[in-house]
Amino acid sequence: MTNRPAPTAADTAVSTLSRDIQSPTWMRSSLQENNLLPADIVTMLNLAQHADASSPTLAFQPALERVSARLQARIQQQQHAVTTIRAGEGSWETLLPGVAMKVLQRHANTQSYLLRLAPGAVVPAHRHTHTEECIVLQGEVRMANLHVKEGGYHRAPASVAHDAVTSPTGALLYLRGGIPSRKDLRWQASGMLGLLLSLFRQWRGGALHKA
Repeated sequence: MTNRPAPTAADTAVSTLSRDIQSPTWMRSSLQENNLLPADIVTMLNLAQHADASSPTLAFQPALERVSARLQARIQQQQHAVTTIRAGEGSWETLLPGVAMKVLQRHANTQSYLLRLAPGAVVPAHRHTHTEECIVLQGEVRMANLHVKEGGYHRAPASVAHDAVTSPTGALLYLRGGIPSRKDLRWQASGMLGLLLSLFRQWRGGALHKA
């Protein structure tokens, strides 16, 4: 015969807690108290546990309807939070000759947008107020000695000066960064003088690259 040691107070506490945790009633109460389950669902579970076997559905039909309505409302709310703009939707705004922009999402000081460049179009040299990310969706663009083709990614930190952007073939770009304006771009272009300066910078960068 083996003498077993008497259970300690800790053993008794653990055993009692284990039985309570295994209790469905305790589990549902804990989930509700910790806001893990809505009250409607807890009510439905309680009714389902004690429902008469002859008519189990009628007992918690109202709770089912409330839960269903809550789920439908949540689905509708999530759908409104999603933004989808198809290729033919939205509007294009002309920034410069041969350069158009379509805003996709705008925040306080930044936005996501598409930039469309006609063949030979020029975006004058400019300085970024925010970090800008760019993906070339179609065509290709050149910035001095930098050549970015379709599928390429380009990132320019805030306050960095950008050389003139040109596209011999035309291009479609996705950008996320500061909000450009026609006034700022045209002021930086400064008419024909600014355009010639931008082209000179591009030529100089290409000449240095070839050397």
